[in-house]
Amino acid sequence: MRDIDFGLEKSYILLFFSVFILSFSHRPVPRTFYVATTGNDQNDGLSPATAWQSLAKLNQQNFEAGDQILLQGNAVFKGFISLTQEDAGTPEQPVTIQSFGTGRATIQNADSTAIQILNAGGIVVKDLILSGIDRTKNRGFGLQLLNTLPNANKCKAIQVENITAASFGRDGIFVGGQPQDGSQSGFEDVKISHCEMFDNQYHGLFVTGFWDTNAKGYANKNLHITHCTAHDNTGDPFFLENHSGSGMEIDDVENALIEYCVAHNNGYLCNSKVGGPCGIWLHAANKSIIQHCVSVNNRTGRGLDGAGFDLDGGTTNCIIQHCYARDNDGAGILVWNYNTAPHELSHNIIRFNVLENNGRKNFYADLHIGTDGTPIHHFEIHNNTIYSSPQPGAKAHCLAITDGQNEHFNVHHNLFISNGTPLLSIDKKQNDVRFNQNAYWATNERFEVADNQVVYRSLADWQRATQQEKEGLYGKPKCGALGTTELPEVTQIKSLKAYHPLPNSPLLRNGKPCIGAF
Repeated sequence: MRDIDFGLEKSYILLFFSVFILSFSHRPVPRTFYVATTGNDQNDGLSPATAWQSLAKLNQQNFEAGDQILLQGNAVFKGFISLTQEDAGTPEQPVTIQSFGTGRATIQNADSTAIQILNAGGIVVKDLILSGIDRTKNRGFGLQLLNTLPNANKCKAIQVENITAASFGRDGIFVGGQPQDGSQSGFEDVKISHCEMFDNQYHGLFVTGFWDTNAKGYANKNLHITHCTAHDNTGDPFFLENHSGSGMEIDDVENALIEYCVAHNNGYLCNSKVGGPCGIWLHAANKSIIQHCVSVNNRTGRGLDGAGFDLDGGTTNCIIQHCYARDNDGAGILVWNYNTAPHELSHNIIRFNVLENNGRKNFYADLHIGTDGTPIHHFEIHNNTIYSSPQPGAKAHCLAITDGQNEHFNVHHNLFISNGTPLLSIDKKQNDVRFNQNAYWATNERFEVADNQVVYRSLADWQRATQQEKEGLYGKPKCGALGTTELPEVTQIKSLKAYHPLPNSPLLRNGKPCIGAF
């Protein structure tokens, strides 16, 4: 047994508690600052009765973890809010910017950005309206979350909720890394929910990082985007070097989940010669999912892209599922790889989606897949319902696998319905692209599949010549309806009246749907 010096041990205990208490006594107590139109910048800002009046006064304050910045509801504040690295919060004690009282406060900046968060994490922005007034004159962002720190730094713990961002020259909401050392700096653990972005020129929502064609990692990690709407984000007709006007582009990201979101009427002023906008899309992404989303009536000015959804260059291990796309200028779902993409495009899944009457411009199919870069490979496409009708001046069809070599595709248990268009177009350069157990129907009873530059006019001819579709079906699918103008709620895509199989449908097996999205 050791000898115990009780006096010495007691001293150590007292010293420990003294240090513990001292550390808490030096921890700042979170404060709440108020800004109101009836306030005065000579006040201390610490209560509604002693509120500040201007955002300029607010920007002179240094904030600590746990502080709150409250703006008077239903009031309009001109100018901007700027938080920097010195104002950062923590995941446990974030710095919060939000409204107080009745309604949401509006931050109005006719020239530039409404709120900028620079090199800071532990931030909550909620219950605000951000207005650029005129997107053609404004040159900023609604909410800009920007990381310029070096060495692949990640600013963590960002929450954006119930924000309306409209009429900005750039993006409604921007989240991204742009470090001078060109590393994969960005953001981690970000949640964006119940936001509306409209009438912005470049994007409703844009998540991105430093562009590096040789990137090994990703700038942003662990994003959750839910119950957001992006509409009427127009595109910049004078920006010709690249695309503009997308609803939501989620770029340079790993582990993103985009769900219960809506994109419509975006991109109609994009005039780019090298690319176009899309409703909701992933680019240079890994292990990410788009699900339970609706994307309709998205446009493109020149005719490039304009898709409802897109898995674009450098997208791996990603999924689009339980989504609905209708009447988009481009594909309902586009899958496209390009030369110099920073990662390969592979090991993706498209399943349980309804695509209807897309491909309103140019050559796009409702589901359109191609590459002018490295081959797209290891792809699963199953249990989708695709309904395609002719579009004036376009070459719509249900599915195209074209433009470059694609490898190891498995296309099965889908329902392809032609309402006067070709069913499939499969380019001659494909390698190991297999179709089996899909169902086909042409409403005019004119079966048409183009495979390796040969057009087949019956399923039997295609089966004999190519060994494709050994268990495929051709015939009336016997669904409740074909074609619809419904716009389903994102939480109720299965409520569509069309395409559900009737009790005697060949899409059923043992009384349960086995082919198609339902």
